[in-house]
Amino acid sequence: MISDYRMPYLNGCELGNKVKELNGNIKVILISAYESIEDNNNKIIFEFLRKPVTVQQVPDIVDVSLNNNGKASLSARLDEI
Repeated sequence: MISDYRMPYLNGCELGNKVKELNGNIKVILISAYESIEDNNNKIIFEFLRKPVTVQQVPDIVDVSLNNNGKASLSARLDEI
């Protein structure tokens, strides 16, 4: 699922949580103009892309998400902190 972070009625993390309740296998990719997101739900986010997003970033991250068994990313878990 690809979503903007900021939306009128709920944010991308809230939407991602609702979608993952229906199907826990869905990868959540958020796009935002913000530097980071202030939400404690980072565990549900597969990847976070900062605007402006390039034409190549979207197919690349979708490919990674489809070929990933589900655990890593959010930029490799913030580069293993």
